[in-house]
Amino acid sequence: MLGKPCHLQTSVALHLGSWQHDSRGLFPPVAQAWYGKGAAARALERWEAAVQASHCAETSRLMIPIRQTSNSTVQAWYREGAAAQALERWEAAAQAFFEAFRLDPENTSFSDAFQNAVARGQAAHAAAAGRG
Repeated sequence: MLGKPCHLQTSVALHLGSWQHDSRGLFPPVAQAWYGKGAAARALERWEAAVQASHCAETSRLMIPIRQTSNSTVQAWYREGAAAQALERWEAAAQAFFEAFRLDPENTSFSDAFQNAVARGQAAHAAAAGRG
């Protein structure tokens, strides 16, 4: 933020317009922009937009080979899981959290989030079965 307060929606617009090259060569610029849009959408609690941006980022990333996994990829999976969880899409949340955990198994918050999503999905399924 360069020391000045910035409105989140302004940040989203500026980020999407940047399309700058990642000097480390880890991400195609398009994927990087989608990762940023997903993070901003999550911060604004626009869960559908966050999930969609995450899917677009991953699709863009897969189109160009990447030399290594970065923290941005791991965080993108986690953000997708958080957005899916907010929408009570437990299977999608569990899958995204698992991907984050698979890429960074040392981070116990990813395994905790995965286990929580599985448990909440099982509870939702049991509750739905009890009503039927």
